[in-house]
Amino acid sequence: MSTTPPLTRPRSVPQMLERVQHMITPQSMSRALAFQPRPSDVFIATFPKSGTTWLQQIVHGLRTGGDMDFDEITQVVPWLETALDLGLDIDGPQRAQPRAYKSHLPWPMIPKGGRYLVAVRDPGDVLVSQFHFWNGWFFEAGSVTVEDIARDLFLNQTLPFNYYRHLQSWWPQRREPHTLMLCYESMLADPQAAVRRIADFIGVPLDAALLQRVLDQSSVEFMRAHARQFDDHLLREAR
Repeated sequence: MSTTPPLTRPRSVPQMLERVQHMITPQSMSRALAFQPRPSDVFIATFPKSGTTWLQQIVHGLRTGGDMDFDEITQVVPWLETALDLGLDIDGPQRAQPRAYKSHLPWPMIPKGGRYLVAVRDPGDVLVSQFHFWNGWFFEAGSVTVEDIARDLFLNQTLPFNYYRHLQSWWPQRREPHTLMLCYESMLADPQAAVRRIADFIGVPLDAALLQRVLDQSSVEFMRAHARQFDDHLLREAR
C-alpha cells in the first residue's frame, strides 16, 4: 500500500508561486528563448487573460479561412514556452502561413525577428479574470481571495513577471513596424475594425466572406459553444 500523500493544490499565493515554477520545464523555456523566428512569424505576445485565446482564434481563422479541425487551439497556435513540454515542434510547418505562436514573454526575452501582436486590457479586469481562471486549478477553490492575488502577485514588484512589467516592456515597441498593439476594450467595441487591422498586419488578404467567418468564429457565443477547443486542457492534463 502506497504511503505517498495525495497531491493537493496550493492554498496560498506563496504556495502557488512555488508550484507554478514547475509548470514549464527549464528545457522547454530554454528552447523557447533560443527559437529563431522567420520574419513572417507572428507572436501573440499578451499578458495572461488579456485576450490571448481570442487573438489565437482570430489569427488562425484568418490564415486558414476558418479552420476548426483541432482538439485545442494550442495544437495549431503553440504556446512557445510550453511547446517542448507538450511535444509540439515550433520549428516545423504549421497548418497555414504565417506561422503563429502564443507567448507571455516580455519584450527583452521574446525571440527577435518576427512580428508581434500585443493586446492590453484594463488591469482590474485582468486581475479578476486571472483569479477566476486559477481558482480550483492553480490553487484550491476558495482558499485564496482576489485581494490576496492583487496584493501578493499582481502588485508584487519583486516578481519577474507581472502585468505592469510586461506592459512597460512592450510599450516602447507600440509604434515599431514589427508590433501591432491593440486595446482589448476597443476590440470588444469594434471587432470588425480589429480583425481588419490584424489581417493587414499579418499579411492575409481579407474579403467580406472571410471577415464575416472570422467575426462569427471569434465571437463570445461561438467560443463558449466550442469551449473544449479553447480551455487549455492539453496543458492541464500535462501538468
